[in-house]
Amino acid sequence: EYYDLVDGFRQRVLFRDQLQVFARRQHPLFALREADWPDATPFPWVCTMVGHQRNLLQGILEARSLAMPEQVTECTSIDFTISLVSESDHLGMLPRYIGTSARSGGALAALPIFDARLNRDIALITRATSPLAPAGKALVAHIEAVGAEMARL
Repeated sequence: EYYDLVDGFRQRVLFRDQLQVFARRQHPLFALREADWPDATPFPWVCTMVGHQRNLLQGILEARSLAMPEQVTECTSIDFTISLVSESDHLGMLPRYIGTSARSGGALAALPIFDARLNRDIALITRATSPLAPAGKALVAHIEAVGAEMARL
């Protein structure tokens, strides 16, 4: 189902996703009985999606009257983020499926740190006047199927 946006564009949610806060399995936060956002701010962070994820983290922390971590590294590579988090005390927000993905090699685990803003829609934005070609429709169907599979993990 499509929703109209501005200037002749429309949006269709393909699937829902959730970011989680990940750390290496031996991270000191796992020794705490109930780790939460205040416990996470002294550690360095790595943010993918330059600007966007940093703003997300800042908004979550400001809502709790917490300061930003002293060290925040921004990058555009999920693989770099996985490497940095799995080999240091850095924390990172990554899609939920990363924890069960072979991509992380089992080196990461999600911390029990949540916020409603970590839920997100993965959507397709198209021009209302330009229908998708058959190849585009097939690609969208595949993305929806993968998204549904990831939601089950």
